[in-house]
Amino acid sequence: VGSSIEYANIKDGVSERDYYLFGLRGGVTYDSRDDIFDPTQGWRITGSMRPYVGDENGIIHFAVNEMAASTYWRLSDRDWRVGGYRYVLAARMRLGSIFGEDTLRLPADKRFYAGGGASVRGYGYQEAGPLDANGDPIGGRSVFEAGLELRYKYSRTIGIVPFVDRGTIDNSVVPTFDERLFFGAGIGLRYYTTFAPIRVDIAVPLNKRPTDRSYQLYISLGQSF
Repeated sequence: VGSSIEYANIKDGVSERDYYLFGLRGGVTYDSRDDIFDPTQGWRITGSMRPYVGDENGIIHFAVNEMAASTYWRLSDRDWRVGGYRYVLAARMRLGSIFGEDTLRLPADKRFYAGGGASVRGYGYQEAGPLDANGDPIGGRSVFEAGLELRYKYSRTIGIVPFVDRGTIDNSVVPTFDERLFFGAGIGLRYYTTFAPIRVDIAVPLNKRPTDRSYQLYISLGQSF
């Protein structure tokens, strides 16, 4: 639990606005994963609520609510030749909702976005959602994301991971799926170190728009989720 006092000056292609906000924050996490960087079993479930009240040419008030879950299943017995489990199935889900103001009255940094290496792969950062006339992400009041990976460990140091992600951003309080549902798919390479796997993923958008690139490349430390 906690609280915050915030000031933001936000510019977009249309206007420049100043926000003054007071917020409260509360959250809870359940984590039974066997490893935070390379889990092979267990669950991670988080939930949070962040109500705000403030001023932007008049009083605004809204509450940002979010829940996320990921789980992992071992599909094979432990194999000493690879120093672990050859096959692990991993799945995740994210759901968020903002009550209160309409999308364009919300500060842009409080809206929901999707797209990127830890979200819907195959799309640019925050670009799996509505875009303005300049091609910049607008965000929305609700978000839905889901992802599925099959993690295959070829050797002690090399792994291969095919995956598929999907998600949507909506202007309604809860996702209605009337907006475009974005799908991305790809394959990843894992190099396992003694600390954490190094991740390299390449993904393509399955319902590509003219503004989307043909593929995206992501590099990071640790599994995608």
